[in-house]
Amino acid sequence: MYLINIRVDMHNGDGKQAMNAMHETKEGVLLDVEVIPSSRSMEVPAGYDKWRARVIIKLKSKPEGGRANRELIMAFSGKLGIPQAKIKLVKGESNRKKSIFIEGMNINSLVDALFGEYEFKEHGGSKG
Repeated sequence: MYLINIRVDMHNGDGKQAMNAMHETKEGVLLDVEVIPSSRSMEVPAGYDKWRARVIIKLKSKPEGGRANRELIMAFSGKLGIPQAKIKLVKGESNRKKSIFIEGMNINSLVDALFGEYEFKEHGGSKG
């Protein structure tokens, strides 16, 4: 008997592809996102754009006066369960394409938090 690793993913494999939008440093992870402001609902994440290598985020706020940027930080803070002070907008303040830095995380923990967790199940028989 052995354990197999099954990805529980609500976004059809987006989690693994989304790793292309993430760049790990010693201090945390830089994440490239594309924001869709003025959406009917907030979705973190709403998917992954493989051509632009960006995680798609839907926000309710309009892109006026920094409201969408503040909602982006609040949304990630809530989704990841970390203080807003650990999330910084480092690029794209007035653009839909943004880069945010998430302090104290690694790529694996970020993928798990955004796209689902790993679930370990026992499987009988031999590998192969």
